[in-house]
Amino acid sequence: MERTEIINRLIAKHNYKNYLEIGVQYGHNFRDINLPRKCKTAVDIKKQILDFEYFLDHETTSDEFFKQNTKKYDIIFIDGDHSFEQSYLDVTNALQCLNLEGTIVCHDCYPTTEELASFSFMGTVYKTILKLRMTRTDLNIFVVNTDCGCGVIQRCAPQEKPPVQHDESLYVYKNFITRAKEYLNLKETGEFISTLN
Repeated sequence: MERTEIINRLIAKHNYKNYLEIGVQYGHNFRDINLPRKCKTAVDIKKQILDFEYFLDHETTSDEFFKQNTKKYDIIFIDGDHSFEQSYLDVTNALQCLNLEGTIVCHDCYPTTEELASFSFMGTVYKTILKLRMTRTDLNIFVVNTDCGCGVIQRCAPQEKPPVQHDESLYVYKNFITRAKEYLNLKETGEFISTLN
């Protein structure tokens, strides 16, 4: 199971009508989302050249997009800048334009080695999930253990598990990885599918 299937399953389960993608890159995921093109919004700094045609609705940074955006979305996929600071800001901004029962999906949330947590690979998005689990009791947050870890953030849903106790030392990778499954509220794909049934 990859990010696209996770998003499409959430769309089908909740009958979502519109979609925003931050960090479209080559457009493969965006192309395969099961909604009409008119119901999807694509944001990236620069369009990549591909062998199929796709369109950026907003060729700009996520910060600039959110600054001018007035729409609300049912489901938002974030796969832009993989630094903790920017991914956290993207999620915070996305929550402001997320419909009441909407969902945010974030990519690259479970680096299984310290090398993967470097900026050359997955970055430090895992810290965003950690911070949200430490500070936001109004959100249900978990990570599906597939495709580099797909974080799922649901508004107005009670937390399935207690939040992580606030501890700044957990941002250090060697501390995080010792209990990463607990800190991320990690779900295997079968468990994720069962929550949709």
